Amino acid sequence: MNRKKFLSLASMGIFTLLFPSILFSKNRSEYQNNNVNVLLKQAASLRKQKKYNQARQIYQQIISQFPNEIRAYDGMRKVILSQKNKEWQVILLFKGALLQNPNNVELKQRLYNEYFRACLGNKKVKNLVNFNGRLLSEVKQKYETFVNNHPNNINVQKQYAKIIRLLDANADTQNPKQNTALKNYRKLEQKKFKKRFSEDTVSQLEVRLNKLITKPYSKDRKPHIRELYKLSFQKLRKQKNNTEALNKAVNYFNTVEKNDPLFLKYIRDMAKLQKNYDVLITIETQNHTIKNNFGPLCLF
Repeated sequence: MNRKKFLSLASMGIFTLLFPSILFSKNRSEYQNNNVNVLLKQAASLRKQKKYNQARQIYQQIISQFPNEIRAYDGMRKVILSQKNKEWQVILLFKGALLQNPNNVELKQRLYNEYFRACLGNKKVKNLVNFNGRLLSEVKQKYETFVNNHPNNINVQKQYAKIIRLLDANADTQNPKQNTALKNYRKLEQKKFKKRFSEDTVSQLEVRLNKLITKPYSKDRKPHIRELYKLSFQKLRKQKNNTEALNKAVNYFNTVEKNDPLFLKYIRDMAKLQKNYDVLITIETQNHTIKNNFGPLCLF
């Protein structure tokens, strides 16, 4: 080895000793992120199996190592709320986290979101907050700061708009059964929610449906899948595209739920309308296998 190579290798060794973070910080960061993601998936899986104590231990491990990992706090919140009347413990969780991380905006938002729920729901929790004044007004002021600091965050803006509406309706101070403004607002919101897909075409509904179907199975997701199938069927029926409407109902029956009386009715009506008795007999035979009741097929 000549003198030039020796000096270059020696200088490289000194550089790595003095500045190891420059060379390896990226790899270490990627490793940590991957490790956190694995732990979060494990905890979520345990939580779905209702193994809450094991899930709690993993979330505590993540929080102790990565105190700014907001996903771990969200998971811990779900673990705590798996038991009844634990809303105050959730507030204590975020308050304690903020003492350790006072500049974490996401933790602040989570805490004031819990305060917001306390304003409208559990009076015992609201009293435990022990806030002198109107708590919902304080929540509104905090969300004003969130909105100003994060003008592109749509979720924060929606939440802020909701807080203003409920504050104007005195939702936190007036009995909801006697609050006319709040009742009218909720009725309008229910109507909007029911009609949220009314302007969608059949192809747009199909895109939404495919997105849901490709996601992992969830009981919470099943009603949304049913709703999109129902709307697609109704739009196809309105367009007098009876063949596709029948196919949509049969597809729901075969792939989602065989005990749904509404879609059984859809299939019966459309099959008889099109005189497609082969489909009708097939579906009724399957229905008999499940329910052991040959009534509709005998009537046919």
